[in-house]
Amino acid sequence: MDKSSPVGRGLANEPRQAHQPRPQKTNAIRIAAIASGLILYFSFSSFISLGDRPPSLPSSPLADPEFDWLQIVPQEQFIYHPCFGGYQCARLSVPINWNDTADPARAAIAVIKVPAKVPVTDPRYGGAIVLNPGGPGNSGVGQVLRKGHYMQTIVDAAHPASAPDGLSDGRYFDIIGFDARAVNNTTPHLTCFPNKQSELNFLARQPSDFLFGISNTYIDLAWANYRAFGESCAIQRGDEPNMAEFANTAQVVEDILAMIERHAEWREVEAQQIISSCEGFKLSKSDRERIINTTHWQKGAEKLNYWGVSYGTILGQTFSVMHPDRVSRVLIDGVVDPDDYYSADWLKNLQDTDQILQQWASYCNQAPEACPLASPHTPSSIINARLARLANSLLEEPIPVLGTAEHGPTVIDYADIMQLFADSVYDQKLVEPYFELFSDLLDRNGTSTAALKMEGDLTPLSLNADCIKDGSYSAACVRDQGPSGFFAAIACGDGPDLRNTSKAEFREYFKEVRGQSDVLGAAWSGHRMLCINWQARPAWRVEGPWTANTSYPLLIIGNTYDPVTPLRNARRVSTLFPGSVVLHQNTEGHGLHASPSICTGKAVRAYFQDGTLPEIDTVCEPEYRAWIGCVNPDGCDGRSDENQALWEALNGMNQNYR
Repeated sequence: MDKSSPVGRGLANEPRQAHQPRPQKTNAIRIAAIASGLILYFSFSSFISLGDRPPSLPSSPLADPEFDWLQIVPQEQFIYHPCFGGYQCARLSVPINWNDTADPARAAIAVIKVPAKVPVTDPRYGGAIVLNPGGPGNSGVGQVLRKGHYMQTIVDAAHPASAPDGLSDGRYFDIIGFDARAVNNTTPHLTCFPNKQSELNFLARQPSDFLFGISNTYIDLAWANYRAFGESCAIQRGDEPNMAEFANTAQVVEDILAMIERHAEWREVEAQQIISSCEGFKLSKSDRERIINTTHWQKGAEKLNYWGVSYGTILGQTFSVMHPDRVSRVLIDGVVDPDDYYSADWLKNLQDTDQILQQWASYCNQAPEACPLASPHTPSSIINARLARLANSLLEEPIPVLGTAEHGPTVIDYADIMQLFADSVYDQKLVEPYFELFSDLLDRNGTSTAALKMEGDLTPLSLNADCIKDGSYSAACVRDQGPSGFFAAIACGDGPDLRNTSKAEFREYFKEVRGQSDVLGAAWSGHRMLCINWQARPAWRVEGPWTANTSYPLLIIGNTYDPVTPLRNARRVSTLFPGSVVLHQNTEGHGLHASPSICTGKAVRAYFQDGTLPEIDTVCEPEYRAWIGCVNPDGCDGRSDENQALWEALNGMNQNYR
């Protein structure tokens, strides 16, 4: 088909029938679901990432106005401070360059912890699990604030820590997240822009990567924009090191190694304080000996518990290759192929992308009473054909939308609908409200889409107090920058030097990627264009090979149809780490939380609790499918307390997908 069309291929597989239809949602709920995710997409559509799109913004609805990261003095130990109402925060001082520790320059890693439900002296204390949310460049602090308690519920023992003796003999974990180098609250900050307003102005002028292929003019304009951006980020400003040279994955691996050592040091000190307290005097001699033995810091030998998603699977794989003897539990979900990633090819991501829209169309037709685009007496491919025609029509006839009292006039164009298509393949939760939008747009009604598109205009510019006090071009304003440079500093720093790649060579590359996916191919090629024009080079890179015999096997999870990390990647990576097991979740979307499965949740819990790996070829089914509702043969009501708690945690992760 014409490559300007987003969809239209035939369905490969029909899903099983519903067991229990779901009541139709109200329009208010649908619109709220869209609003929770779309606003940022329209603002940052040119910077598509592997992880929970788009990268998290520095300002968060969970921000604590009373807490300032810069008030914490960076330390070489974990010194925690109360933050964000029930969390603990620290800034860990690490060498700016782990390959040259004689360099006196330091970075300060922003670390946040959900404390374990039991003290370190409790025999059920399981240690810390380090998280990474993907991106690269998503905020680990934001991930913990949004999802940390849910993820803790999934990995912790099924019974509450306060349950009667005999019920709660499992393990309970600290959950640790961090902002990687150059990201959000970690310092030094990237210095691509002098302030937040400059960044927003730049992004507003950036042409959408979805327009690549429509005209060479868009590629030429984007090339110039990326070149200006890449050169700006490479400039040395002030006395601090340029973090564009020190943000790549190898450096972050060593930061994680430092974290697990520092956590063990903290654990030992914490235990000694408890033993020396009034409560400690009540302990028996045998309990004291047990505590001293189990909390002792094993210097240089502490092992990692880790849960990484999307790009976080690259970080987990890289740690496992660089430190195979330091692996305790490493779970990677939504797996990136390491050879493809580290070569900056981006050619092993989109193999299953378009199939997801075809699956959505099939589910829509199976529930015609709930889906506005259903055509139950015709093949589901008809739905995709209608959407393809909609996209093509917007190339020549964008939809004008009148201004209102709440937003100015705007236009819904081809780039907007392609952004909606791209967004829809990531997360099942948004599919139903998206199809409501598609239905409106097919009727040339762009009101709802315009309201969401323009919502970002109503968000006031947030600046830190020092920036306001010192002036809009002061050094304090640099810290307000958003995520536009985070991805490039990490991903382009991980790849080879592409600066001599010509525009003609890029156009040939574009044709190859564009041919892989009608939905994401054009925009995905922007990754390579960005890295071609990225001027900073890392102070230290590790080049593989990306295989290792780890001290404990990895758990690898992949969905049947993932938009950017196909299941085949999970299977290939498993061959690189002997003993690892692939858990196949029979769902669509990016990551296990895109369409939650209690079966998968139980497998994750078992892995962290006692190291149990799923049987080879295990397939986990979801609880729900879009429009169809519950597809669990046993039903979705009347769950056991354990399953209900697990479902609520998995669903909480999904509701906080971004």
